[in-house]
Amino acid sequence: MGLAVALVSALQNCRTWVSQPVLIVVLDGGIRARNWRRLKKSLDSVGVPHRILRFKPDLSLFVDFPMDYGASHLTYARLFLPKLLPDTCRILYIDSDLLIRESLEKIWGMHLGETPLAAAVCAHVKQIGNEELPFQELGLRPEAPYLQAGFLLIDLDVWRRMDLSERCLDYLRSHPDRAPHWDQSALNAVIHGNWTVFPDKWNVPAAHLRLESEKWHPISPAVLHYSGPDKPWNYGNHTWGVARPFFSTLDKTAWRGWRPSRVRALMKYCKWKLHETLKPK
Repeated sequence: MGLAVALVSALQNCRTWVSQPVLIVVLDGGIRARNWRRLKKSLDSVGVPHRILRFKPDLSLFVDFPMDYGASHLTYARLFLPKLLPDTCRILYIDSDLLIRESLEKIWGMHLGETPLAAAVCAHVKQIGNEELPFQELGLRPEAPYLQAGFLLIDLDVWRRMDLSERCLDYLRSHPDRAPHWDQSALNAVIHGNWTVFPDKWNVPAAHLRLESEKWHPISPAVLHYSGPDKPWNYGNHTWGVARPFFSTLDKTAWRGWRPSRVRALMKYCKWKLHETLKPK
């Protein structure tokens, strides 16, 4: 459902400038057949020509790495995008918990020089020195900007030349206790500052807009990121003012009218609790 909102908002913001079908590549960690059909129906309704491919990464490759907050290893799969798309030179990577609110034309045409990617500075961490990375061992500059990896413009050719995928995996194998944000931590440790910076509005966390008064932040987000626990589909979060743009887009998809409920949230919690209780120690 979150993926549908992210992709529909992306396609809507390609409408006025793309001259050929948009290629959408989904890293699938377990999408059910019914939900895949609903996703495709949602994208077709936008009216922008596109092709959609579905890759199911071998997550056993990451079994020894720390899981993310969703108890999944899927976050590491984006490190394999250069291998999954050998004939592609440029991609826009987006997380499935964000909403795009402006045209992507300028971002897509952005000049990256010899840097492998462009990203916004993480609004929470800001500098490499604010995360638990091995500075002295790797010769990192603590004042270097820290990128947020949920919205990336990637030059795959430069990425491949720098061998970033294998270098990130090497970092994760060598420093599993120094990767609090998983592959994002590894990426920052490996390229430490050698990347192009987006304006802040291209990755604004919902938490920064969720003020007590529920008024919008002075920065009008081009990309609104429901990162961390601030997912609008979690019961209680759906009443926040910052969740309204999400549900406005959701109602243009095959999930039209869906809203979280207390009963559904309780059932989800009980299912998780049962799973944790029965899980082998």
